[in-house]
Amino acid sequence: TKHVVADLSETVDPYLARLGYRGDRVFASTPQVHTPTYSKARMAEYLGRSHWAHEVKKVREQADVLVMLHARHSWTTRTAFNWTKGTDILLKGLAEAKRRLAPKRIKLVTFEYGPDVLASRALIEELGMTDDVLWLPLCPRKEIMVLLSMADFGCGEFVTSFFCFGALYEVLASGKPVLHHRDDRLYEREYPEQYPMCEVSRAEHVVEHLEGFLTSPSAYVAIGEGGRDWHERYGVQKPVRRLLELLGR
Repeated sequence: TKHVVADLSETVDPYLARLGYRGDRVFASTPQVHTPTYSKARMAEYLGRSHWAHEVKKVREQADVLVMLHARHSWTTRTAFNWTKGTDILLKGLAEAKRRLAPKRIKLVTFEYGPDVLASRALIEELGMTDDVLWLPLCPRKEIMVLLSMADFGCGEFVTSFFCFGALYEVLASGKPVLHHRDDRLYEREYPEQYPMCEVSRAEHVVEHLEGFLTSPSAYVAIGEGGRDWHERYGVQKPVRRLLELLGR
């Protein structure tokens, strides 16, 4: 191949290098979400067609803070291509937030997706969060985007620093603030301007952000809107232009 296009990743790049490719390594995001399809104006239109929105609406009505996790549950299983996402960090943080921010109601919507669903279910029970979590089956993107529109926070992952991936870009495109871990120094050359987010690498960080949201919700709405704007400029427009250049168009 002439070009290998992907964002810089300290986890994935060593695997790419083992392929021994001869083409140029192009550090660019790959467009993943068609933003016009998931604009705020379109979400109301989709709500009536969603299979699960009525269930999430019930949780929404019972929540002061609603978090949605649709990335893989991955925190105990170790394989070459299944690095930990630190799901347990989020779950422990939500349990601690429930304890410290009471009587505020903290709820989670998540999906039966990933190698550690059973481990996460067991941990949720151990943490006393069973009644605060709605589990849904694996869903397509259109369903996920509708459900994200009802949440206060979306989630990335909490151990390895990844700059972009499908679940993260879906949260950014939805305009919701994302709970995520990122090592900014890894991406400063390619992205001097990085998307606004809520840094989480410890359970305590989850508590801090949920408390911040309850204290100043407008500040977190601004983080989400800033992420949406960044995604359109750097997750869609810029990489599309770069891909067209590579194709000689």
